Amino acid sequence: MLTHIGPYEVVRELGRGGMGVVYRGRDPMLDRPVAIKLVSESILGERTAVERFLREAKTMARIADPNVVQIYFIGELSGRPYLVMEFIEGEDLSDVLKREGRLSPREALRLVALAARGLHAAHKAGVIHRDIKPANLIRTTEGGIKITDFGIALAQDGASKLTGTGAIVGTPGYLSPEACLGNTLDARSDIYSLGVVLYELLVGRLPYKNSQPLSMMMEIVQAEVPDLMAVDRSFDPALALLLRTMLAKDPKERHPDCATLVAAIEALNGAGLKTPLPPPAPGLGLGPAQLPGATPMPPAAPALLRTGPGMAPPPPPGFQHSGPIPVESGRASITPPPRAPAPPPAPLF
Repeated sequence: MLTHIGPYEVVRELGRGGMGVVYRGRDPMLDRPVAIKLVSESILGERTAVERFLREAKTMARIADPNVVQIYFIGELSGRPYLVMEFIEGEDLSDVLKREGRLSPREALRLVALAARGLHAAHKAGVIHRDIKPANLIRTTEGGIKITDFGIALAQDGASKLTGTGAIVGTPGYLSPEACLGNTLDARSDIYSLGVVLYELLVGRLPYKNSQPLSMMMEIVQAEVPDLMAVDRSFDPALALLLRTMLAKDPKERHPDCATLVAAIEALNGAGLKTPLPPPAPGLGLGPAQLPGATPMPPAAPALLRTGPGMAPPPPPGFQHSGPIPVESGRASITPPPRAPAPPPAPLF
């Protein structure tokens, strides 16, 4: 077994796949754990595969965001390229779903908001991920999210294109309709894929049930957008609307960018989701005041008293009264119970 890869100590093997092997390592100079991805000898003769590996490293290095795995170094060991990454303690969301089945709306939206912030940083750097799915989203032991695996990411500047025009790449169940058709992709394709992840976190399965890749892709393009309320009427209608927007067939009907998506999730909290979301802590990612192009959410309208026989009319704006609300003769007076101030919500992020 290898003991060193370049200046990095090898601690143990974490896993292997068609592209190479991933090790847990240690940086002796900075005394910190790292993950080391080493290309397999078997693919060294495949120019495209090696180029894709190197492109993944360069693509990830362009993105500086706490919700994206960070690249530290790229090197070569006896002709085999390797990249050194941030080591993440946690588990990917596919393993979380296997263990927990599904997540609460509050937790699902919290994780999706964090992933959207990381994707927003990638999109600002001109990178479309193209393979957003639970296996590529790691929930850290601290409760954060890290986006991984930019191996098939698309640089929008066109500087590096390793797939042919009209080629379909990605994981079938999470492809956007435009990806299934081989059309040009932009940030809204990643938003669709993140919508599929949100649906799976909430329901415990993919929105489309066909297990054959081609049949599933036809469903994605042609079938009606799944209705969250049809699965469980207890879901908040506002959450169902958010999900339908993310999963719209036409990219023009989705959120135009991830900043707007984050704002929509925060607006759900402000409007009082059935499972309330606390607001994000300042200084972590995009807050409402930092979202480019986001429209401020108007304050929620006050609840009105219903009128009718035996009921009081709604009080005028600014009305204050410590005793019974006066009503017409012959109808009962209504004394509103005193309300204790609501406690401040806990931080979301």
